[in-house]
Amino acid sequence: MLQRIQTVYFTIVAVGLIWISFGATIFSFQLEKKQEVDVNISMNVFGTIADGTIDLKKEDESKNMQQFLKLKSQTNRLAASPIVSFPFYLISIFLSMLALAVLLSYKKLETQQKLGRLSFVTLLVGLIIVTVIFYATRGQLNGMLEGLLVKSRLGIGYYLLIVATAFSFLGNLGVKRDLDLLKSIDRIR
Repeated sequence: MLQRIQTVYFTIVAVGLIWISFGATIFSFQLEKKQEVDVNISMNVFGTIADGTIDLKKEDESKNMQQFLKLKSQTNRLAASPIVSFPFYLISIFLSMLALAVLLSYKKLETQQKLGRLSFVTLLVGLIIVTVIFYATRGQLNGMLEGLLVKSRLGIGYYLLIVATAFSFLGNLGVKRDLDLLKSIDRIR
């Protein structure tokens, strides 16, 4: 098992996805507006959370901000207010378990190849969805208030997702090479 390089690749995938499952920040935004808005929004697998203060003078700006942050009442202080609480952690745990299944199915190369392809495709789709969400949210925040300064950052979870996708691809190449080697040996016999 350890002699094959794809074992190392799939181990890196599993470790990265397990790290994401424990709540690594995928991306975050910092909103600032001259003494009126100071809000930090961060997204991880447990949802999107907002922290900070809002003290807007204009009624329409205040209503826009409340609508985006899904606030129930007029409040000035946000303390870990959940914006989105979709259970992304279930998807993350599923991907982690899939990566471990790929890693542990080393005796059956055809099964490992099928599970590896499934893992790679789901990771790639997940990476594309997270990237689209990041840019859509950033665009929505930039057009929300006049004079609002939006600083966006990609977190360690995003980079772990990229690393997991890349190493999943490399692991699949290793499995394919092993299958091709076995087929060529069967032809020689």
